[in-house]
Amino acid sequence: MAEEKHSWKIRRRFMFIVTAFSMAVILLALLVKPDTAVAGTAISFSFGTITGVLGSYVFGAVWDDKNRS
Repeated sequence: MAEEKHSWKIRRRFMFIVTAFSMAVILLALLVKPDTAVAGTAISFSFGTITGVLGSYVFGAVWDDKNRS
């Protein structure tokens, strides 16, 4: 049981780090040169990364809860 909590603590930390990095990329792209194609692509991929990480985290939590019983 303690190992499961430790595993989720690491997963949660990883999720927050990736989300913070993606948000920093979005902020940097908006502040430096928001009207370029590179900035638009960086913003699009950052939002996609955030969505993917969040979806995987929620799906993993549901899967783990379902297999626990």
